[in-house]
Amino acid sequence: MLTGRQLIGLTVRDNVSGKRAGRICDIFGDPVSGRIRGFGVSGDALLPRTMLLPASAVESIGIQGVVADASTMKRLRAKGDTLLAWRGSLLRSESGNDLGVVSDVILDEGSVAALEISGGVLADVAERRSVVSWDSVKTDNQGGFIHYD
Repeated sequence: MLTGRQLIGLTVRDNVSGKRAGRICDIFGDPVSGRIRGFGVSGDALLPRTMLLPASAVESIGIQGVVADASTMKRLRAKGDTLLAWRGSLLRSESGNDLGVVSDVILDEGSVAALEISGGVLADVAERRSVVSWDSVKTDNQGGFIHYD
């Protein structure tokens, strides 16, 4: 499992040539199912535009980087559902109580496995951040999430 924070900045290498294709700069997914659709890959200074790498083209992801079929990358036209935009979104209980805000996403096997929740600086220091399983979370209509026990 990797967090969104760990993925950002990882080098993407082509699975055939081994050449560097860029760095992960964003993660795109379905806010209902949690499935990862693809990754934003930023090019070098000579090619600064962001490309979309479909999740289906990724062979492996690890702390050292990403290996993928870079020939499948296409120019990113619209941002869509970026998982990084979830950071700062409010998590509420079924009864409407604030549980904290999303500080990161935890990914496993091509899907969101869990959300890391921050209760604020003091709560994070005193109690550490909590992790909520994706299976117990649904999106609400206001850009936040509801945790079902």
